[in-house]
Amino acid sequence: MDMLATIFNSKLVVTLMLSLRQHGEIYASGVAREANLTLSAVQKQLARFEQAGLLASRTVGKTRVYRFNPDNPYIHPLTMMLKIARPTSSSASRPRRPKPPPIEVDKDEKLWLY
Repeated sequence: MDMLATIFNSKLVVTLMLSLRQHGEIYASGVAREANLTLSAVQKQLARFEQAGLLASRTVGKTRVYRFNPDNPYIHPLTMMLKIARPTSSSASRPRRPKPPPIEVDKDEKLWLY
């Protein structure tokens, strides 16, 4: 079992913590879809974290977006532990789409842009 899952005793909690560290802000349905978890379980855990003061949330349109609560004294040690256990690099954190090949235009062909 992964060290973080052993410490937190929950793969859901580890998934939420790592997603928050990686993305800065998360929303329940996005995490549920990405991690193949039930929306209800993700929403309940996020609500628990917010009630405990670990997370802060705001509403964007119809979506509730969560982030670490910067006023909570446990956030810095927690994020440092997450960083040590699972360092992220810019290339590993999000797969990048390959750049499309350049458009080749014949020298005699005119390209009109509107």
